[in-house]
This record gives sequence, structure tokens and C-alpha cells, in this order.
Amino acid sequence: MVALVSGFLVVAGSPALAARGEVAPSATASTFTVHDDGSVHVDVAVTIVNHDSCPAGYVCFYDATAIAVPTVASGLSSDGGSIHAEGVSAFFERAVVSLSSNLVTGASRVIHVSYDISGGARSNPFVRTNRAYVEFFAFGVGDPGRVDVTITVPDEFDSTVDFASMERNDDGHTTTYHATAITNPDSFTAAFTARNDTALVHRSLVVAGHTVDLRSWPGDTGWADFVANELTRGVPALESLVRARLPKTNTLTITETAAPYLYGYAGWYTDINNSIEIGDDLDATVVLHEVSHEWFNRGVFSDRWINEGLAQDFSTLAVSRLGGKLAQPDPVDPNAAGHVTLDDWSAPQFRSDTADAEERFGYNASFYVIRTLADEIGPIRMDAVLGAAMRGDITYLGIVHSPEHEAGGFGWRQLLDLLDNTGHARTADALFAKLVATVPERAEMAARTTARASYAGLVARSGTWGAPRAVRQAMHDWNFGAAAPAVSQARKVLDLRDATQRLLAPLHVALPASLQQSYEQSASLDTVVSAATALHAAAQSLSAARSRLDAGRNVWQRIGLIGADAQRSLVLAEQAFARGDLAATARDTHAVSVSIGDASRVGQRRTAITGAVILALVLVLFGVRRLSRRRARRAEERAAAARAAETAGEPDDDSGAVAVGSDADADADADPGAVPDTGSEAGPGADEGYATAGFEPSDSNPA
Repeated sequence: MVALVSGFLVVAGSPALAARGEVAPSATASTFTVHDDGSVHVDVAVTIVNHDSCPAGYVCFYDATAIAVPTVASGLSSDGGSIHAEGVSAFFERAVVSLSSNLVTGASRVIHVSYDISGGARSNPFVRTNRAYVEFFAFGVGDPGRVDVTITVPDEFDSTVDFASMERNDDGHTTTYHATAITNPDSFTAAFTARNDTALVHRSLVVAGHTVDLRSWPGDTGWADFVANELTRGVPALESLVRARLPKTNTLTITETAAPYLYGYAGWYTDINNSIEIGDDLDATVVLHEVSHEWFNRGVFSDRWINEGLAQDFSTLAVSRLGGKLAQPDPVDPNAAGHVTLDDWSAPQFRSDTADAEERFGYNASFYVIRTLADEIGPIRMDAVLGAAMRGDITYLGIVHSPEHEAGGFGWRQLLDLLDNTGHARTADALFAKLVATVPERAEMAARTTARASYAGLVARSGTWGAPRAVRQAMHDWNFGAAAPAVSQARKVLDLRDATQRLLAPLHVALPASLQQSYEQSASLDTVVSAATALHAAAQSLSAARSRLDAGRNVWQRIGLIGADAQRSLVLAEQAFARGDLAATARDTHAVSVSIGDASRVGQRRTAITGAVILALVLVLFGVRRLSRRRARRAEERAAAARAAETAGEPDDDSGAVAVGSDADADADADPGAVPDTGSEAGPGADEGYATAGFEPSDSNPA
């Protein structure tokens, strides 16, 4: 700070005396030393110079200088004169050194100022000093290029510097940070934090079956008691509201820290190791908000605003259930300071002029969107929406199989789909267009409206079939350029399905179940269209085979089909079709067609063969009959001859008669068809000759 020097002229001729004033430091070298117990000591070497000219007859001088120190500074001392503090703000004050000797024109001097920094829990939000955690801001004052800042800390602490660039060195015992010849000291502020986790006080808890490691600063039992109580009451309330147990099975670690305050936050959650760091303020909503991030993190939703809005919604509901007041978001003014569309509200730009305003707007707007939609659809539907998101269900579902799942967190697009499809929200689209989507994304939302209408028509057209995975995946991904041709392919499959079913209705044959399964679950519809086309062709073959089999038959076809069993072939073809075996269907329908097509020719051939066989049989029977008649006649002739021989005259002695008879029998035995030799010619009319000779039947007595 530059002080104006004034003086007055002593007329008596003695030298003029100068008025009091402060000289601003020209250069400073500040060293912040952290001790093992977390206390911090600061030494500042202050260079002051009196550059002002002084009129003749005047003695111009400065009698004071001042530097900025934290309000928590204590033990102020200086070798340049007496020192006292003057308040400026809640966080900083001026340490004014009354110089022990005046700094006259053209003179310079280096003085030293020392003080200690100490900050307990829930005191100055930017200073904490204990054996487990140290935090403060390091800075310097002076002209550009003439300010140095040094920080030293024992290696028992893990230390970092934020918001400023400093060179880091470690000698094995002490870590040192340097910033020299700072070009813009007015904007240089290094946020220093150091942690010694071995000094934290551990308290082990089991909350609703979950193990919690509560780690607090030494001496701050108030914070540990408060957090333990809120966890014990609040975790069961959260689980009841979310309708799910805390998803992590490993120990939840909660650590007291002030680091989030540096960035404008009350705490933060780290999913990878299931840990929470929260400030030392005693705020139940903050505790339960961070616990809620076990459910609501980038593993579920990729957008920051969704997770923050859900965590705030459920934590405030839990606090209300435990007897606190139900917090509500403020109405959102799109023209408010820090306004940002929520899809652009990702990582904040720290140390920017608008960061704080954007963070305030983003947190409130996120809370507002979630609370508004939760109030509209109610807790049961909200539970269904969140359950689908936590499982990773695809946002457009089939109806005959389990939902497909997507790995990774959903974005605001998928949340909107779940709110519409599962939550049946009426206001979500308008609210998202107003507060969530950017201008180009609103064009996507318009395309989505058209695509959803087409999708709804396809669902209705599908009837008892679910919509195809290929279409549903494109809709889930908001790839509406791919959804449109997929819908066209799906409609082609449905046309083929319906045409095939019309062909099959008279046959009482069902479509193979495989077609529906492929239609609903295939990631591409190309093969499904081919399969539906092949089934339709096979159904046409079946229908044609049935028609030909049921058609009227002429006599030749009826004869040709005897024993062909075309009906069985058709049954086999229908059974093969029903199980999706199109090769067997083609084989058996071909057998039907061949049988019917060849029936006339086969019938004619069979008739000709049958006629020939009958004729042959007739001829054989006729020949057999003639032969039988001839044999019968000859038998009769032999019998007559025998009788004639017996009656031609009795032989003189029995031996002659016997001899004659024996010869005749012998002749007959030798030639069954020969006429016995009677001593005269045997020929036609022999019977008549016997009668003329006077033979009578053997029972007649001769005269």
C-alpha cells in the first residue's frame, strides 16, 4: 500500500519535519514453515524503499509499513519496530509495523516480520493446523518480479499446492516449495494442504450391516460423534428411500478434511475406493449426500448433474424422514448469474470469475430437475426408473425376454428415455429442453420425437411380438439415422410374417418360434429378413402341396397314388416347417409334388401291367382247363377200354385173363395217355365198335 507523504515549511529556517505515513513493501521473501505437530510459523523479510523526491527545505520520510496476514495470525513480532493488527475482512488483516526509525527519502531497509498460523476445526475455513491435517494460503506482497514465497514441510506429511505454480524439492526429510520472482504477486495465492493420515483418530462402526471406518482429526471428537450418529440414523433411511442396500461391500471410509472447502464444496466421494472426505462442519445433509453417491456416481449416470441432483434429492428426503425440514430447490431463473445448461455443467473452472456462480446455479438446477420429476411420477415409478438405470437395462424393452443390459453409466438421453418409457413422465421432455440440452441437442430431441412416433407404430404393428433389438438399440443410443432403416426392415419382416401366417392358417401349422426370437433379439435384421423370406417360400410350397393333394383325381391319378402315401409326406413337411427345418420341408413337399405329378403316368403304367397280368392269368387258366379236360377224357377212355376188355369174353383160364390184364396195365403205366392195346386198332369210333361186338356192362349176364 502506497502512502502519500506531506510536509510543511518551518519559516524560522530550521529543517522541515515530515508527516507520518506508510510505505508499501517493494519486495518480500516469505517462508512458511510447517512443524511436526502441524503448527505453522511464518517469517517475512520485507524490503522497504523511499523513492519519493522531497522539496528543498523539507525532510520527507515514512514512519510505518504494513503487510497482509491471515486473521488467525498470532504472535506478531518485528525487528523493525512495534507491530499491531488492523482488521480488514473475515479472513485477512493488516500487520502494521511502526518503524523504529524513519525511512527518509532515498533510504531503503529490510525488516523482518514473524507470526504463527493456527486454525482449529470449524474456525477460519481456509486455515487448519493439527497433527493430521494442515491447510493455509501462502502469498507475498511487493513489486512484480520482487516477491518470493517458500513453504517447508516435514516428509511425515503428504503435501500439495493448488492454484499456483511452485517448484518442489525433497531432501529426504523435508519437502520445500519455491516460487521466486513472482511476476504478478497480486494474483498469486498458493493453497497448501498437507496430510498425515497416521495421526488420524479411527472409529470403527457397523451401520445397517455396513462397515465404516470413521477417521477424524486429533481432538475433534465433536465431529466424529456427529457423523457417527447421522450415519446410524441416516443410512437405513436412505436404503429405504432408494429401495436398495448400499451397493458397496467393502469398508466405507469417511475422513475429516477441509480440502473440499478450497474448491467451494462441502465434501466429495471417490467411487474407486469407496471413500468420502467431508469438511468439519456439522451438516447432516452433507453427510448423507456424500453417502448417496455410493448409488449415484459415474458407474450409474455419466453426467455430473444427474448424480448431484439425485444425491441431493435423496439426502434431503432422508433428513426430512429423520425429523428435519425438507429442503427444496430454488426456482430456476435461466437468466440468473452463472447460468449454464446442465449438459455443459461438468468439471468446474476453478479460480475463474464465474466458477462460483456456475456451481451454485448447477447444483440448484440439478436438484430442481430431479425433485420436479420425482414429485410428478411418484416414488414407485422413480424407483423403477432408478432400478433400470442401476441394472443397466436398455431403455427400450422387448416383451418376451429379459431386458438387455448396457455396460457403463447412462447419460441424460437415457435418463430421459427411462423417465418417459418407465416412469411415464409428462413434463420431462419440456424440462430437459429448457434446462438440460444445449441448442444442438434440442435438434436431437426433435428428431427423437419423430423416431419415437415411428417406433410406437412399429410396436403396435408387431402385435404380440416385441420390437426388434436392432431398432431398440438404435433408439437407446439415439442413433435415429440407423433406427429408420431398421424400422423399415422390421416392417418387411412383419409383412412376410403375416403373409406366411395366412398361408399356414388352412394347414393349421404355426410359424417356427425361431423367427420371433430372431426378430426380437438379433442385432441386425438382414438375416431376419432372409429367414422370413425363406419361411414364406416354404409356406407357399406347403400350401401348394396341400392344394394339389386335396384336388380332384381322375382314374389314372387315383390308381397312381395307391401306396404312394403323399399325405404322410405332407405331414412330415408340415412338422419340419414348424420346427424350422426348411431343408426337410423342401424334401418332403417335393416328395408330395413328385407323387402327384407322376400319378397319371404311374396309374397308366400300373393299369397296363395289371391288364397284362390278368390276360396272362386268363390264358394260363384256359390252358390248364383244356389240359384238365383232355386228361379227363383220356381217363374216361381208359376206363371204358378197361370195361370193354372185361366184357369181351371170359378167358379159358384165369391165367390168360390175368396176363392180358397185366399187359394192359403195363402199357398204361408206361404211357398214361396211351390207349390200351386190345388186339385191334384203337381210334375214333372204338367205343362204337365195342358196342357192335355185343359187349355189355360187366353186370350183364351173357346168353
